[in-house]
This record gives sequence, C-alpha cells and structure tokens, in this order.
Amino acid sequence: MSPSRRRQESLRFDELYIEPVGVCNLDCRVCYTDRSAPTRLSTEDMLNFALKQDAYERQYDPRGLRYVYFCGTGELFVLKYFPDTLRAFHDAFPKAVLQVQTNGTFPFPDLDFPVDWNISIDGTQKYHEMNRGKGTFRPTIRFLERALKNGDEVMVRTIVGRWNEENIPGFARWLRDNYGLVPEYDPRMVIPRNGFGPLTKRSYTHQDELGVPSEKWREIYVVEPKEIRPGACHQVSIFHGRRVTFCCEAPIMPAHMDMSMLEIEDVYINIMGPCRQCHVNTSCWWCIKPSFNCGMQEVWKVNSCKDVAQQIADRELVTIQVP
Repeated sequence: MSPSRRRQESLRFDELYIEPVGVCNLDCRVCYTDRSAPTRLSTEDMLNFALKQDAYERQYDPRGLRYVYFCGTGELFVLKYFPDTLRAFHDAFPKAVLQVQTNGTFPFPDLDFPVDWNISIDGTQKYHEMNRGKGTFRPTIRFLERALKNGDEVMVRTIVGRWNEENIPGFARWLRDNYGLVPEYDPRMVIPRNGFGPLTKRSYTHQDELGVPSEKWREIYVVEPKEIRPGACHQVSIFHGRRVTFCCEAPIMPAHMDMSMLEIEDVYINIMGPCRQCHVNTSCWWCIKPSFNCGMQEVWKVNSCKDVAQQIADRELVTIQVP
C-alpha cells in the first residue's frame, strides 16, 4: 500500500492501546472485567510489538509512535513488573506520551519521568466505596495527590449510576476545590448476564446491580467526546490474549500480535471497507461491527449505525452545572 492510500484511512499507527491483564485486586460491584482470564502480556511482549509498530509508522512520519495508553480492564499494577514496563517504554520512546488507567490502590511507582494518569474515583468516600469496597478511597486519593505532586497530568474517571448520581455535583465541586480537576463521566449500562450489548463482551462477568444510569447520564456518555470524526477512536489495540483489534471496546479481535503491521493494516481495511463507503455524515465512527456503534444502536432502539450517527449529529452536549 502506498503512503498516500494509507493516509486516507482512519487507523493511526502513531497510537497504541495496550491491555496486558484482565484481572483486578478489587471486586467492584459495577464491573465487566473477565476475572478468569489467565493470560498476560510481558514487558517484552508489549515492547516488541510497540517497536514493530514504531518502525512501520516511521515510513510515513519520522516521529513514529507518539502515544501509548495502558489499561488493564482490571488493574495494571496487579502486574508486579508494570513499573518496569513503564521504564522500558520511556527508554524506548522518550518523546511519547504514556497514559495509565488505574484504580490507584497500589503504591505510587518510583519513576523519574512523567506519566499521564487516568484514576478511577466514583464520588466522595461513601459513594466511591459503595462500588469499590471499604478502605479503597483514601489509598486512591493518596495516589492522586502523589501524581499531582510529581507534576504529572491527572484525569479522574467517574463511573456514574443511580447509586451515586445524587453525589456527582457535590463530588465535582469537591474535586475542583481541592485538586483543580474536573471528572470525566463514564456511565455503565445494565446488560443481561448472558446477553450482549453496550460496554460488555460475551465472555465477561457482569456485576452492575448498582450501575443503572438515568437517561441524562446516557446522553452525557454518548455526546461527551469533544471531537467526533470518522475513525475517532481507531488506534492499534493489543490484548493479553495476544489478539489485535482497532478499538478498546471492539467485540471482535480479528488480528494477532505475531502478524506483520502490513497484515494488521490489511485486516483493518478489509473490515472497514463497507463502512468507508457509507458517508452518512462526519459524525459516524466507522465501528468495526455496525451493531456496536458504542452500543447505542441497542440503547436507542434504532435500526442501523446510520441512525446512530444521525442522532449523535443532532444532539447537544449535556453538562453538569457545578456552582
């Protein structure tokens, strides 16, 4: 494939999403993690793939790999070697942004380089611990304070459901007044345990008796992205089962880590062929599977990803007023 054709696609080889583990140290009531997954990615597994991707990207852009996002679906620091993984990536890609999603209950790692942290906090102490368990709030706050003291970038991700909805405005004020931060909201839908729908996968356990969001929060979830354009979230994504896909929430994993980057790119282009010919409007995400368009085809009870794209284009952003 020529560089000019590659650059017409939405897949970005300057970004890499890594999910090296699928288990967690917590037993959150709102969770869709597969706690039985035995597989792991080693530091060598992750780094070798990243170096392969970087070399391929440099054919098109001398800057190479520029962003790496680590997410455990469970908790990354369950892997005792994960701080060494971060050091290895910083050594290999000193100019790349490294972002880590964590529940913040493990000790803050001793690192001499910046990391962007995505820390899960679901409200003030009472409401956070209703979901994540007794004694989880203060370790997470200590982690957050250490990250800020280091001068690192920090984002707080807040799962929203009916159990904590009333607490969200007060929590947002508390977070702003004490730390100068604004939470990002991430509602969880109720999915039948043997079903398939938004924000879950067939093999995942599901404990979300707390996590039923109102329609208001569904709208925040749907329209919250600041930029909506074709292929908005399509980066290369690798998983602990050595599978590769092109979105962190994709329901199918059509490639594997042992393939060449050209083969991986060909898989993506073959999958996305029909969607690239749709051109409903510029709000469509070209999802890997039409029914998975962020799960909203099922939620809104519409017939196609075209209808989802149109509804997204027609909606206005719902915001929370924090006095």
